Amino acid sequence: MPMKECEYCKADTGGAPICSRCADRQESHRRALEVDKRVRLALVQDLVDSHARAARKEIVKAHWRLNNFLNRGIVPDDLKQGGPN
Repeated sequence: MPMKECEYCKADTGGAPICSRCADRQESHRRALEVDKRVRLALVQDLVDSHARAARKEIVKAHWRLNNFLNRGIVPDDLKQGGPN
């Protein structure tokens, strides 16, 4: 019966299609890719969340300014001199 070789490094495997060294290397690479994917997804989510927080702050500020004008007649300082640009 002919000996089998590892599909990657061609080492004698005694019948397995891949040697243990190459199998370990592939598993390590797979884990590294999974970690990279998780980190990337977390960072993208942080970016999306930060944009949402910033947008919310701007919306709250705009509502506050409008309400102060409508309810109290308070004109924001940046609009007192000549109106909006």
